Amino acid sequence: MTRRLLLAALLAGCGGAAEPAPEVAERTPRPRVEIAAPVNGAAVPAAKASGSTLRGHVRVQGRAAAAAGVTVTTGCGADCEVNTSANAAGAFATEVAFVVDADDPRLTIAATYPGDPETAGDRVIATVRAPSRATKPKPRRTPKPKRAPAPPNPTATPGPRSLLLIGDSLAEGIAQALPQALPGWRVAVDARTGRPLAEGMRVLAARGALAPGTVLAISLFTNDDPGALDALEAAVRETAAAASCVLWATIVRPPVGGRGYADANARLERLAAHGGRLVLVPWADAVRQHPEWIGGDGVHATPAGYRARADLYAAAARACPA
Repeated sequence: MTRRLLLAALLAGCGGAAEPAPEVAERTPRPRVEIAAPVNGAAVPAAKASGSTLRGHVRVQGRAAAAAGVTVTTGCGADCEVNTSANAAGAFATEVAFVVDADDPRLTIAATYPGDPETAGDRVIATVRAPSRATKPKPRRTPKPKRAPAPPNPTATPGPRSLLLIGDSLAEGIAQALPQALPGWRVAVDARTGRPLAEGMRVLAARGALAPGTVLAISLFTNDDPGALDALEAAVRETAAAASCVLWATIVRPPVGGRGYADANARLERLAAHGGRLVLVPWADAVRQHPEWIGGDGVHATPAGYRARADLYAAAARACPA
């Protein structure tokens, strides 16, 4: 009996209350990798046609976690895959090779974090355009002697690209950061706090014809009725007629009169899905991933948010053809 009591006491002393399990720190999920350019349905020019295939390189811009590695691929093997990194604001840009069948010129571009197949990436489907074929002029029966071409000017260099931003207070917020995000570009900003869409269109009309190749960037409709979708579409089409490449940002702000801006963003996305001259700046998607980029009023950005917004505009501008 004594031995049993002693054994029970020993067991109670050695196996009392269990030690608490160590706490496991939760990992903050990384934001989904997103491709900003090219957009779905965009036309991508091929560099050359070889038999039944079209080959070339496509420039891809997007957003991911700050300073994270990103894998971009067009699905034709190791030669068509590039590993790059996002900058401190989460923006990335790279060029990747592609090979598609000339009879089915659809190009699928995918971006995700390397070695992390469980993380949702992004994918867009573009259309590869065959390279234009130069037609040889027919020889004249009595050809005239041609003058020797003038010697090239060794000091001549291509001029800098140009961007004009017309907008509201959100454009004012990136007026200093945007030229820094586009080194070597000529950047002009015409912005006013509280500017509505109609005034922005009058500003554009008053400027007259833009210089060829100028990228037109718009930061408007945040101060307008979210239900004025026809006016928004008319403005988008007007800007597309004024420049060869136009940037419009999706909108973030609290509802007005009980109506939000989701329909306006959907209208912009529908217009951009057809390719052509419109390139979207995915501000609404970026803010969903980084709500800390918006201030307390739900409209204006924080300093970090304005830097990120400028990077998004810059990435979209670089996606425009030169």
